[in-house]
Amino acid sequence: MLKGNNANIIGVFEHELCILYHKLIAEAAEPSYA
Repeated sequence: MLKGNNANIIGVFEHELCILYHKLIAEAAEPSYA
């Protein structure tokens, strides 16, 4: 398992990807949402 800074950076990166992914899904489902 990664520890310290590297794990934190990866966690933040995955969180940003998740937000972006859900934004894309929301826009695809309902363009007026954005």
